[in-house]
Amino acid sequence: LDGANTWKGKTQSIDELSLQSEKSIERQLDTSMGYLHVKFPMAFIMMGLWGVPLVFWCALFLGASVACLSQLLWPLILVVCCLGLIVGALAFFAWRRRGRHTSLAKRRRQFLRDVSGGPQPCDRGPQRSITAGKLQDFLQFFQAFIKERSMYYVCGNIVKPLTEPFQVSFVELVGPVNIQWFISHSWQMAVRHFSDSIFKHAQSYQKSWRESAYWICTFSNSQWHVKAELGNGRWQQSSFYLSLISPDCKGTAMIIDELVQPLQRIWCLFEVYQTICLSRNG
Repeated sequence: LDGANTWKGKTQSIDELSLQSEKSIERQLDTSMGYLHVKFPMAFIMMGLWGVPLVFWCALFLGASVACLSQLLWPLILVVCCLGLIVGALAFFAWRRRGRHTSLAKRRRQFLRDVSGGPQPCDRGPQRSITAGKLQDFLQFFQAFIKERSMYYVCGNIVKPLTEPFQVSFVELVGPVNIQWFISHSWQMAVRHFSDSIFKHAQSYQKSWRESAYWICTFSNSQWHVKAELGNGRWQQSSFYLSLISPDCKGTAMIIDELVQPLQRIWCLFEVYQTICLSRNG
């Protein structure tokens, strides 16, 4: 979307906007970030309070102002105009500021307030795992926004904004535990399917399923130090490999969808290959 293509916006509902391009897109785009700014003069024609365009409100207030000012002396008229400009400017900046405080941003702030204590930094690798209970609570907390979206949305719109002030992984933010299971998955699949698979796996292997610990790259890796997480070019030092070879790792669970997307991803194939090698070596 950052290219030179021209996009047209079409409103689907009060909180949903679709982008349309002359060029066809073969893949699904479900990640939304940033803000939409409508330029002048379209902002005055197409936007306004309670669905009424700003140009109408301007005309209304102008007419009311002229009617009122016609009854006042010139010095008082100037004072009223200056006060009107100041109030209008303050209202405009307050409106712009409020527009940036989206419902998702408010939800993220609430999540951070609910997190007990501060971040708990730890070494990358198997120590940075998350329990099934915390994962389930997190995804349910943001379910109204995630809906049928993929892990790309979760990482870009929730995980990274939450961890940006601390420059840590999400696991370090909510409390790390030691690995039990390594998760291999594709970020392209729906998070709902991903979450249901983890839940069922945890229930099948442990009575207290909430305590089952999983190493999941989205949450276990620091999205602010990706190069280090990949071993700085040495796969033997990558967080993926360090977690796979941990003696506490019981096995690898690959989450498959109807398109078998993990088997089309090079990192997932790397994880499968290393798992097979480790199982042969006992």
